[in-house]
Amino acid sequence: MTPYTYADSPIVSADDPAFAGGPIPGAPLPEARVPGGYLSDQLGRGFTLITTNPNLAVPGIHVVVIQPTSEAAQVLGADPNSAYLVRPDSHIAARWFDETTAAVQSALSRAIGETA
Repeated sequence: MTPYTYADSPIVSADDPAFAGGPIPGAPLPEARVPGGYLSDQLGRGFTLITTNPNLAVPGIHVVVIQPTSEAAQVLGADPNSAYLVRPDSHIAARWFDETTAAVQSALSRAIGETA
């Protein structure tokens, strides 16, 4: 069965055209190995930010830092400043090749229906 992609949903942010690969916003998060298990094992109960930038912190969002050279980063098409905002249902709400805290907060507001 092919998983459903919510790419046209009003609560999913537009894709960052800088990505050459990886899952688009609205798609389910693919599985990848990380130290101690799998990427899905690292997700929080609410929204999760998966990033290759260890200095990125967004209040109220569970953050998972992956290594830029890891299998997970390769599967996501990530570089050293990339980030993915993952919804509680494990679908991608937004992604950035060069993330900012403001962009993450804006995408979170969209994903919970505060802005369209």
